[in-house]
Amino acid sequence: MNDNEFQNLVLQELRDLKDGQQRLESEIRGEINSLKQEMSRRFDRLERSQEDDIKGMLKTINRKIDDVQEDQRSITAIIGEHEVKLRSLSRRRV
Repeated sequence: MNDNEFQNLVLQELRDLKDGQQRLESEIRGEINSLKQEMSRRFDRLERSQEDDIKGMLKTINRKIDDVQEDQRSITAIIGEHEVKLRSLSRRRV
């Protein structure tokens, strides 16, 4: 094998390596893009799920507050508004 043949052989090997590297880079880019899309879909689902959970909790809290307010009105009606205000004032720190 002479120098020219050796150089051509090395050059061909380098070209093959470069082509292989480009194929790998292309495959990796494709996989990364697909992973990014999947992660985006998962985050969207998680976000929607959390929003639904929060809305449900807020509705529950609002119902409970409404119940407490209604109970407070009933207690005030039973005991009398004047008595309720006196008891509230007596618990406050001055």
